[in-house]
Amino acid sequence: MRQYNLGVISDTDIYEYVKTSSIGGWTINNEGFDIANPSKGVYAILQHSPVTMNSERCRLHYLLMQSKLLEDRHALCYLIDMNANTPKDEVWKITLEGKSYSHNRIRRISAEGFCMSILQ
Repeated sequence: MRQYNLGVISDTDIYEYVKTSSIGGWTINNEGFDIANPSKGVYAILQHSPVTMNSERCRLHYLLMQSKLLEDRHALCYLIDMNANTPKDEVWKITLEGKSYSHNRIRRISAEGFCMSILQ
């Protein structure tokens, strides 16, 4: 299994792992998600920097994830924070039009956390 170092994981690392993984079912660019494993019910979007996550993009990502949960109540949706300095895996809380939203199956996770727990 490939070893990952905190802060060194790139989107290329994740895509390469998905393409070469012995764990089947991973796809790239699946129904609006950057990577997905429909057989496991895991869907993820890579967040490259906080600057690119304007409110409209956040809204679209969150709505995409909510839609996936309506289709598949067992799905897990992740926003992968490619710039996280520390490992994390937490509920993604978002405010849209003044109202707060969160769901325990819509999560914000560090790239390291995703590689170490989800891709294993």
